[in-house]
Amino acid sequence: MLVARYRVRWAKALEKLAHDADFDREIRLRAEWALLADTSGALIVSASDVMEALGLSPGPQVARALRLAQVLREFHPDDSAEQLLQRLSVQWAAVRQ
Repeated sequence: MLVARYRVRWAKALEKLAHDADFDREIRLRAEWALLADTSGALIVSASDVMEALGLSPGPQVARALRLAQVLREFHPDDSAEQLLQRLSVQWAAVRQ
């Protein structure tokens, strides 16, 4: 189970947060990171590839773009990395408008 695998790491990180931190946000970010870490091996593009293709800086937008890339990969499993990045660019632009 995903939570069990990351429980100790998350507990240590959450202990270091300030008392007024947004704990819901912090937990969600860690869960998203864990999901991406567990599924990123299936992607043929990296976070660096996605950042370069979409002109993004590291952060939550990259995680969202990687999730979109995962969905696109499921619908187009035979795409090359270049084709996937092209599809991602088109869809990312459409979502952002």
